[in-house]
Amino acid sequence: MKFNEFILNDFVQLLPDLKNDEVMFVSLSARKKYLTSEQAKVINLNHAEMFNRMVIRSKDKISKIVHRLSSTGYYTKTGYEYPDNSLVVYFNVNPSSMIKAYEKFSAQVTSLLTDLAFTEGPTPDHTLQSIKKMDVLFMNHLQKSRTSKNFIDIDIDTKDPKVLKTMLNGLKENGAEYIVVHTHGGHHVLVYRNTLKFNYNELVKVCDAMTSEEVIVNSNEMIPLPGTYQGGRLVTFSTK
Repeated sequence: MKFNEFILNDFVQLLPDLKNDEVMFVSLSARKKYLTSEQAKVINLNHAEMFNRMVIRSKDKISKIVHRLSSTGYYTKTGYEYPDNSLVVYFNVNPSSMIKAYEKFSAQVTSLLTDLAFTEGPTPDHTLQSIKKMDVLFMNHLQKSRTSKNFIDIDIDTKDPKVLKTMLNGLKENGAEYIVVHTHGGHHVLVYRNTLKFNYNELVKVCDAMTSEEVIVNSNEMIPLPGTYQGGRLVTFSTK
């Protein structure tokens, strides 16, 4: 898997530094929609498969983590290597809290152990599987345990330049600052939350009405990471 280190590093410089227990979160996914028709005949891929999630403890380590992701081959359960054009590196634009994640993880593990202690007879398979996958459970909680809300992610699922122009003009007129991430099928407009002084949801509605595609506030805050490739296309960004 290839990536552009210069674009990646330039993007990283725009991110706020991590505080206290904050970490960043990246994951690697394979997407069925990016397979060619020939590849789809031999690779049995669900809509999306996430199979490598990693924690980043300081923003200057992002490049090293992406190096690690890119240096490994990834294979389906049937032994086929995922082609590069099917892979996407996703990045959570807002950091996660290790403390919040641990609190949720600890509560879930306590519940599992309680079930185990009071179960008569053989332990249910689903309980055993959850216990065996404690590392997965923690990563699930970590991905969802957002802390500093630095960015609002507006997902524009169209390449229509009029839609993007309307969005950016509306933000500029109201003094909002942003980063635009240009993806395979559209854009993610990352608006600095501390510069938002107006009801941006109305602007989102205006832009959504301009297209048959979708313009929404992306609640999961996951974007393709600039400098990596999405469906074989380089993900870039701009600030204008």
